[in-house]
This record gives sequence, C-alpha cells and structure tokens, in this order.
Amino acid sequence: EMWLEALQLLSLMAQRRVQSNAISCSTALTACTRAGEWQKALQLFSMLEQNRVEPHTITFNNVISACRRGWNWGHALSLFSAMANSEVELDTITFSNAISTCTDGSQWEKSLHLFAEMMQNEVRLDTISINVTISACERR
Repeated sequence: EMWLEALQLLSLMAQRRVQSNAISCSTALTACTRAGEWQKALQLFSMLEQNRVEPHTITFNNVISACRRGWNWGHALSLFSAMANSEVELDTITFSNAISTCTDGSQWEKSLHLFAEMMQNEVRLDTISINVTISACERR
C-alpha cells in the first residue's frame, strides 16, 4: 500500500536526520486520507504540531477531509477553528470539506452556518460548495 510507503519514507527522513516539512507531511497525510486511513492522517497532523512544522491550507484541507472519512465532524470543526484563528487561509476547499463533514454527520445547522460564514468572508463559491450546502438542506 502506498500510504504505508509514504509513512516509511517519513520515518526514513527522521532516521537520516532530514527535516520533514509541511509538504512532505501533507503529502503523506493525503496518501493516508485517500487510502481511508484517516486515523493515521490525524496522527501525522499531530506530528506536524509536535515538530513545530507550520501547516498550510492544503494540509488543513487534507486533514479535514480525513475527518470526513472518519465521520468525525467535531474534530473537523476544531481544525477549522484552529485554521481560522491562525494565519492560514480558509479557501473554497476548506469550507466545502467542513460543510460536507458536518452534513455527513447530520449537523445541517452547522453546515448552513459554515456556508453563511463562507459568504460573509467572500470566499469564492463553486458548484461543490453550493451542492454540499443544498445537501445539508435536504437532510434537515
């Protein structure tokens, strides 16, 4: 499995004293998320924080997506809040992932709140963000 390979390469970096960065960790995190290994993705994100590697928008988006795969809307919202309180940009994908995660977790009110926040912050809307919000309305 490629996600295991990605984790082994991160481990090799540490063994060889090669400093991992947001890109290497985010890429491994994405591999775990795509393989359905959302818990490993969350562990990698924690490792970023422990190693004082500053996550960027893509990293946050990937870990929020991992939360969606793990049906963990509460953790996704915590990450969203942490992102909003940092210097990291909240983009269309960030909002769409958070809205989808809340919708999948039957938290339609939170989904609608996130969409309203997206509009208020003038984040670019796309078909996905609108469709996932419509889906939240459907589950109401």
